[in-house]
Amino acid sequence: SLSGASGGSNINELSILLGLLSGLLYAVQSVATKKFVATYSPFTIFGYGFLFAALTLFPFVEFVEKRMTDWGILLLMGAGCTFCPFFFYAAGVKRIEASTASVIATFEPVVATLAAWLVWDETFSPLGMLGIAMVIGAVLMLVLSNVSKSARRKKRALHLEPCIRCNRDVCLRSAWPA
Repeated sequence: SLSGASGGSNINELSILLGLLSGLLYAVQSVATKKFVATYSPFTIFGYGFLFAALTLFPFVEFVEKRMTDWGILLLMGAGCTFCPFFFYAAGVKRIEASTASVIATFEPVVATLAAWLVWDETFSPLGMLGIAMVIGAVLMLVLSNVSKSARRKKRALHLEPCIRCNRDVCLRSAWPA
């Protein structure tokens, strides 16, 4: 097993394998979502997806009595913390590339880490801070790059700069994406 960076945890081979499998399945989900949002609404996609997930988990569920507050928390987790993020992701993937949406979605662990720090006074190492800074930097670079590409396309469409394909000021193909 590998020793964690903070020295307080061990990472074994199964953990690494499960992490890689999780990443692979997340990638498949991103690509599949992009494919399906062209034909189906996010409600339909995740309605079926969550139905199949519930049926898959059903044999492993331990049914115990719950208080009203438990049901409220479960409702918040199901609707607010599970369905809404997937729905918003699908709505975004309909408008941008799946790869761009996936990189932007990596911002979620940063938000979770900062929330844990603010709400539960958790601490994280300098290496963790560096990781957060790197994720924020990568997301900002991606977003700014896409804004820049979009602005260049609009300029070409308005003939404010020469076509990059034929270098003419006016070109019927200038409105085409590069």
